[in-house]
Amino acid sequence: MIDRELISQVAKEDKDKLLEVVLSTDEVKVYTVSGKDEWDIKYPFRSIYAEKGTWKRSSTVSPTFDIALIVYLQNKYLGLNSQFVEFAMKMLEISLED
Repeated sequence: MIDRELISQVAKEDKDKLLEVVLSTDEVKVYTVSGKDEWDIKYPFRSIYAEKGTWKRSSTVSPTFDIALIVYLQNKYLGLNSQFVEFAMKMLEISLED
């Protein structure tokens, strides 16, 4: 319940929209949302992460749990504007289906 409250506060997600907390550590919380919006259906995985003691919302949404983890690593080590996610997906042969 504490994770859901934190996610709701940091990510400004409606508690009714928050479906499940998939991963919860001291550094990252990956969760899924539900909704009728095409964006929510196609990219249900979201995350918040701790940076210097403050929780921040990742502005990138993801279609799968694996990609959500890669997005977290990008935010933690390289910052938002790096191309780490694209390179990691190529190296791991992760493809996005339309």
